[in-house]
Amino acid sequence: MRRKGKEKTSSKAPVPIPPSNQPDTFFIEKAQEHYRKVEKKTFHYERKLNLPDKYAEAITNRLDYYGWKFIEFNPVEVNEYMVKEFYGNLPNEGAESVFLRGMQLDTSNHALEALLPIPHIPESEDDYIKIAVDLIQGKIRLDAVLEKIGLPEARWEYSRGEKAVPLSIACSYLHPEARI
Repeated sequence: MRRKGKEKTSSKAPVPIPPSNQPDTFFIEKAQEHYRKVEKKTFHYERKLNLPDKYAEAITNRLDYYGWKFIEFNPVEVNEYMVKEFYGNLPNEGAESVFLRGMQLDTSNHALEALLPIPHIPESEDDYIKIAVDLIQGKIRLDAVLEKIGLPEARWEYSRGEKAVPLSIACSYLHPEARI
């Protein structure tokens, strides 16, 4: 049974090309072990972005404002095995490069900005980093954020463990404008 709000898998999804059988597919043995774990995970193809008519123009204007021309509303053909090999070889989330099928790919912010093209935002001007620092230092209260974007019954969903941190808010608890 599919979950509420999820679209059915597209019958137009490309038939995946089998995994590479080249000896240089993985940089180190640890990457191949990681790939075996990633390979078993369900692969989710991108779905169409359905914009409510009343928000479509505002969102399109915001994308233009930021220069995010790389965001398109058309599906892209994806090689499932290559994506899994990429993540199998990814040493960590902040890696500047990834080994893929015999090549070292530059995955630095500068390379991705040039490729997509995305305007460069220096770290000193990156609002995301400023907000993260303010959250860690307690200068921003997440409850204040929740009050602004959530319905009265909205609650944070927390991580498990001794140092539980707020992770997310159920979409159904957000104001319609905040769901986009």
